Order: sequence, then structure tokens, then C-alpha cells
Amino acid sequence: MDNQRGKGLSFARRIYAPRAIGSGFGGLALVAFLYPLNIPNWVWMLLLANALVWPHLAFQLSSRSAYPYRAERLNILIDSLGGGFWAASIQFNPLLTVIIVSMMMMHNVAAGGPKLLLRGASAL
Repeated sequence: MDNQRGKGLSFARRIYAPRAIGSGFGGLALVAFLYPLNIPNWVWMLLLANALVWPHLAFQLSSRSAYPYRAERLNILIDSLGGGFWAASIQFNPLLTVIIVSMMMMHNVAAGGPKLLLRGASAL
């Protein structure tokens, strides 16, 4: 059991830095697309939370879980759900939507294979 927990913690640590960097730069790109749309303040707060707070929260949730690997896979699905929300919030602008969807799908297939890819696609 401890070996499984150790592998799960290793998985969570490996995903932490790419998630933090990707969320930060993704949030920066979203600002450029959302600014001309005159969106409400709550969307800006949600973007700030998703880009800057979520990566750290996801790491804490998975590292403190009894089953870190399972918790991290759930975090990946939450990432996909967020990606779908942001694609819709920019009114499916083709350029950024394709980037968001392709990055989410690559992350899902790399982390969990075809099964996580399908679950991520449905969350997206």
C-alpha cells in the first residue's frame, strides 16, 4: 500500500510544475481574448483562481489524499472541465479553442491513456 502511495505522490509531483506553468500561461492568453468581450468581474476572479490558485490546490489535494494517483486523475478531469469552460467563455474562438482542446487531450492521453482521454473529452 505504501508503495502505491509513493508512486501516486511521484505522479502528483511530476504533474505539478507543468500544470502550474500551463495554467499561468494559459490564463495570460485568456486575458488577451477575454478583455475585449467586456465580461463580468466574477469571470475575471474565476480566471485568476484557475490560473494561479488551482495548480497549488490540486497538488495539495492529491498529495494529502490516501490514494494520490486516483486524486490526481480526478484533478486532470477537473482541468479538462475548466478547459471546456474557458473555450466556451471565449466564444469558441478557433485559435485558442484548438490550443486548449489539443493541450487537454495530450495531457489526458499522456497521463492515463485512451481511457482517460475519453473521460477527459467528455468532461471538456
